[in-house]
Amino acid sequence: MTSDATEHLLLVEDNPDEAALIRRALAARGWAQLTVLTHGQRAIDYLLRRGAYAGRSGGDPALVLLDIGLPDISGLEVLETIRAHAALRHVPVVMLTVSDDEAVRAGSFETGANLFVTKPSQPAELTATVHAIGTFLAEQRRQGR
Repeated sequence: MTSDATEHLLLVEDNPDEAALIRRALAARGWAQLTVLTHGQRAIDYLLRRGAYAGRSGGDPALVLLDIGLPDISGLEVLETIRAHAALRHVPVVMLTVSDDEAVRAGSFETGANLFVTKPSQPAELTATVHAIGTFLAEQRRQGR
């Protein structure tokens, strides 16, 4: 993934310390285009351009980094909504959680997550994950898929 100004990432994370860590890690790799939301419903509204986000500019995020444990609805519910909308199905989603429970991991993949990262992750691990997805997406675009 490049720092192309047309591409941005969406981070849905309610812990301000985790969000700041992720923001710094991504900015260090050149991905300064980052929208941070703290609630699952806000993320859904943002992605579907509803409510406060009805007039937002820009396209869909190149990637969603999604915490499972959000204060209003679970990240899995947000993921289900993303995968239920044809216009959003192509957006890769990396699930973030403090849990290392295999059932949580399996549920994430069954719901449609592309990757799963256990927090607190090392900044290098997180940026490498995002970079790998970005490389894959760039190749998909290059091949016209």
